[in-house]
Amino acid sequence: MELKVWVDGIQRIVCGVTETTTCQNVVYALAHATGKSGRFTLIERWRNNERQLSPHDTPLQVLLKWGEYSNDVQFILHKIETMEKYVTANSPKLAFQLDQYSISTPNTTPEPFVLLNNSGNCFNQKVCFSQEVSMRQSHRFSPTKGKSTDNEITNLPKSKVVLLSSGPPPYRDPPPPNLSACNDIKKYIPQDYNKTQENVNVNSHKLNVKRKLNNTSSSTNVHYKELISLVNNQKEKLASQQNDLEKYNAEILYWENEGREKETQLERLSQEISSMMSITKINSVQIQALYYIEEESEIVKQQAKTLSSEITLLRSKLANCETELLQRKNKIRLVMEELQSEQKLQSRKSENRQQLEKNLLLEIEKLQKDMEQTKYSTEEYHMTAEALKNQVAALETIIIERKRQLERLVQEMKEENLRSLSIAPSEEVKYLFEGPNRTGSTRKMIGSPRQLENAVPTNKNPHGVWV
Repeated sequence: MELKVWVDGIQRIVCGVTETTTCQNVVYALAHATGKSGRFTLIERWRNNERQLSPHDTPLQVLLKWGEYSNDVQFILHKIETMEKYVTANSPKLAFQLDQYSISTPNTTPEPFVLLNNSGNCFNQKVCFSQEVSMRQSHRFSPTKGKSTDNEITNLPKSKVVLLSSGPPPYRDPPPPNLSACNDIKKYIPQDYNKTQENVNVNSHKLNVKRKLNNTSSSTNVHYKELISLVNNQKEKLASQQNDLEKYNAEILYWENEGREKETQLERLSQEISSMMSITKINSVQIQALYYIEEESEIVKQQAKTLSSEITLLRSKLANCETELLQRKNKIRLVMEELQSEQKLQSRKSENRQQLEKNLLLEIEKLQKDMEQTKYSTEEYHMTAEALKNQVAALETIIIERKRQLERLVQEMKEENLRSLSIAPSEEVKYLFEGPNRTGSTRKMIGSPRQLENAVPTNKNPHGVWV
């Protein structure tokens, strides 16, 4: 993947960037491509906000965090040269604190980079950072406002990297919101610094700084503690800034959701607009139909104009006959009044006729509806009559079956009665043995008591046996 980085106001493109590529690798590749040496830092800029990236940050992950705003993010390579010269010239005790990104000869074999040149060839460069002090990873100085970068642009080797953007914006480097560490360091920098020392070689300054550090090792401990306290303060401020960033991200998500709702509303409005357009088309068709009526009315007006012109001609011709016209005007007026009255009467008659026709039509419609209702009711009656006929036929069949069952039952009852009569002589013999003076009722029992439980009607007792 390609990564665009602004170097001294010129946009450079670094090829071969992956998810594991760090800012350290990018800085070293750009330094080799431009042929520069010194201390560099990579800055992330979004609109007017800037943030200094650490050597172990990955640019691709930084872009992924921005999401849809990643196109507005710019990466700027800044050289920390002026601050180093201040410290090495006037306060060598603080020189070791500024060695954040130091470019040196490659002792390790990190990930290779490919940069484009003018001839279309590619550079295979290797990137590394020298970590001399452990606290350099945590303590970072943001770039200060240096002098104009025109001198650096003129000294840039033009045969190394191709300029891929036409007319980039001028390089701006405003300080980030928290620069307490830089402001504290500036206390040790004198105001009467000679500006002509900016073109001194950085490598010679490193050697001077190391020599002076060896001579003044006892006095640096105090400043070292002060710088550690400054680093802690800066860490706290960075934590607060991180909380603010989380709040801003929440607000951004909220506004994105609102933007989606607005898009849905726009879609609804577009649908309504399309429906309104269809309605306007229908109205335009109706308006075109009305245009024909307007043309007919214009023709009638033209005919009226021709008639008025003919009337004027007739009046000019009849100027000699004014006397006769005066006599006949009254008659004409009376005739016109009669005509108007007749027209009114005819109009009234026509209105009455129309009203009568409407009434007749309404009555006819009512009669038709009544006829339909009567037809529907007669059809229902026919249906009910047929259903009743079917029910009567079914009941007749049921009655015939019941009659047959009754006949069978009567026949069975007769047979049972005959059987009961055949058992009666045994009862008569019992009566002879007991005699007439037996206790209880003197009535003759027909049949056994068990048979009396199921009383069977006979010819003598058609309703059964009474006990």
